[in-house]
Amino acid sequence: MRPMSLLETGASDGKIKLSELFQNKEVGANKGNLTLNDVLNLCTIGGWPRNISNNLSAKDAFLANKQYINDVVEVKIKDKNGITSRDPIKMKRLIDSIARNVSTLVTLETIYEDVEQNKQSGISKPTLMGYIDVLKKLFIIEEIPAWSPNIRSSARLRKTPKTIFTDPSLAIAAQGKNNDYWMNDLRTFCFIFANLVLRDLLTYGEANECSISYYHDNTDLEVDAIITREDGAWGAVEIKLGVYDVEKAAHSLLRFKNKIETDKFKPSFLAVIVGVGGVAEKRSDGIYIIPIDKLGI
Repeated sequence: MRPMSLLETGASDGKIKLSELFQNKEVGANKGNLTLNDVLNLCTIGGWPRNISNNLSAKDAFLANKQYINDVVEVKIKDKNGITSRDPIKMKRLIDSIARNVSTLVTLETIYEDVEQNKQSGISKPTLMGYIDVLKKLFIIEEIPAWSPNIRSSARLRKTPKTIFTDPSLAIAAQGKNNDYWMNDLRTFCFIFANLVLRDLLTYGEANECSISYYHDNTDLEVDAIITREDGAWGAVEIKLGVYDVEKAAHSLLRFKNKIETDKFKPSFLAVIVGVGGVAEKRSDGIYIIPIDKLGI
């Protein structure tokens, strides 16, 4: 069980179905209706049923989510030997590090250095991995695996999973910065928005018996999400906060397609999912443009 998707909260009308993208359907001229402030609020409030049913404002939800993070830091979980040995300070540093690097390919070494902080914490890497496992068990974070296509390619693929929060509101709460801050740091907020989209893709993907992974090779070519059905059909998705980055994303997708595609190995679709503005369309180059508030199962 995950927090509610935009489709479940009513923030998306679901007119563009993930299942129909695999069928090469047209999407119609569905205009995205979200403003930047809307997207900020959706990420801050999150998909938590209580926040939504209580109609919390972004400000109140931010405070509630911060308290939830504090509760997680203090939670007592016993290991297989029945021993509880979680240091709240180290756990907080770990959550903070993941939040700062959310939706990116941060290395374990970077996280370790964040938690270690000039070798003052005395934490070992095996212990750090234990802390990360705790966060997974508490459904605070989850990992997006690297895509492993069975193809011949000269490019070496990254194998490290990408870590996201189960809900983007946790990344915001962990960093302790409200909407006013993010409005002035949209470059960083883009990664939190990516967390939102990945949350929804994981939900819609499961409903369609699809898995979600990412692509990143040694030439620094990256695709945010590869959606793969159980029958092997797959599509590639880039995530952008606003329409101003669509051309860059489309160029990246076409470069990826040219590198990967063979006569027997082709994507079912290529798409750019955007948060603010934009009109749904299938471009002449075959790439779908999809406002996030139009996407559904």
